[in-house]
Amino acid sequence: MAFSHRFSPLFDFASVALVGASDNSGMGVRPYRALQSLGYKGTYYPVNARNDTVHGMQAYRSVTALPETPDMVIVAVPREAVPGVIDECAARGVKAATILAAGFADLDDHGREMQAHITETARKSGLLVVGPNCLGLMSVANKCSACSASPPSIAGNVALVSHSGGLMNEVISCGTPRGIGFSHVISAGNEAGVTSADLIDYFVEDPGTDVILGIIETARDQEGFVKATKKALAARKPVVILKMGRSPRGALSAFTHTGAIAGDDDVYSALFRENGVIQVDDIDELVDMGALLSMSIDTLRKHRLERAAIIEISGGGKELLCDTAAAAGVELVDVSEASLAKFKDALPSDTFPTNPIDTGGSWGDLDKAEVYPATMDIFASQPDVDIVVSRYTIPRSGELGVLNQRLAELDVARKAHPDLLFPVLSRTCDQFAEEWETAIREQKIPFVRGYGRGLRSLRLLSDYSRVVHGPRTDAPAANPLG
Repeated sequence: MAFSHRFSPLFDFASVALVGASDNSGMGVRPYRALQSLGYKGTYYPVNARNDTVHGMQAYRSVTALPETPDMVIVAVPREAVPGVIDECAARGVKAATILAAGFADLDDHGREMQAHITETARKSGLLVVGPNCLGLMSVANKCSACSASPPSIAGNVALVSHSGGLMNEVISCGTPRGIGFSHVISAGNEAGVTSADLIDYFVEDPGTDVILGIIETARDQEGFVKATKKALAARKPVVILKMGRSPRGALSAFTHTGAIAGDDDVYSALFRENGVIQVDDIDELVDMGALLSMSIDTLRKHRLERAAIIEISGGGKELLCDTAAAAGVELVDVSEASLAKFKDALPSDTFPTNPIDTGGSWGDLDKAEVYPATMDIFASQPDVDIVVSRYTIPRSGELGVLNQRLAELDVARKAHPDLLFPVLSRTCDQFAEEWETAIREQKIPFVRGYGRGLRSLRLLSDYSRVVHGPRTDAPAANPLG
């Protein structure tokens, strides 16, 4: 859905020029291939100072020589030539430019001087500059790209901003099998112009984005960052941040990476808490939260998602879940008297009606067609249960087999109790069958991986739920994101 925002030219452009386009250099061809991969329908202009033909089409000597002013210019030339190209873009009235070259504030004094010149040119002209020292950006929703990386294969409701191009790629490659579809992704680099605060603000306004993921070294515009995250909280669009440079050695690495001043970790943690930002500790957690939130956002906006019940088929698994839930801070509710009576009538006499509950055997047992739906319904009907977790044994390859029947039963429960969340939990974080990845994506199943990691993601979800909906009357008032 098209909408108007100051930064719309970054993600929705009808024409694009690649300065430094080439048939024989990676940087000169990868952005063109990314446009092709996304199915870009706009006009593309290769710019090459030496060749008349590039990528099988007419090439132009410069931005000035183009037959029209492009909306976006991708700058893929060595650093010494970049300021001149940016000046040319500003003079021509280009709306946005993405600088792929490194070697600016991240390298030396001369690089810092050139970056300062770029920043001043952008400020005076209104040119939106992404980078330098970045991979660029892609809008899967709008089929636009100004990037030297391969785009995500699936469109969806998750936006990603990263100060690291490599980590951006990692989130895309890990997130896609988890069912994450992306609206827009951007490697922001040194932020000579556009900052992470600007991008978060755009994502909040974007009707196609529901969840915002960030990998940041610093908030260069701290006031703008606070304003954008407050706006996200008001819109009930979760912002999940992986903050880099938290250690002294990491802070030094941040400076040599993009020239960023990482800042005091305690100050950033407090800033995140005060503005409803979910802070995670590593990429795995970032992907976990992206997958969970993207599938649960509709329910989360309307209902609390804090207290859980878990369905197991293993006594040892039940025991371990008790420990890992306690360690993660997941609130497991007690089985009510009404639920105990229902369990007595619905389950075999050797089943202990506890939470977590061990229904025994395997997911392929014949009695699971009755036991599993009954267990879900009993837990879901208990007023203080918000989340009903099913711990599946998921094949690592091949077909799902009997799990297809369990998924059909799960779907019935989800439709019968739309105000609850029904995630699936795995024991470990191993690989899973391709058919499973397809199922969670197509059926929009919240999938949390591993007893430890999975339950921690549920805790972070419940913390954010408490921020959105306020403290419960039966719970102590506290800032849960602390």
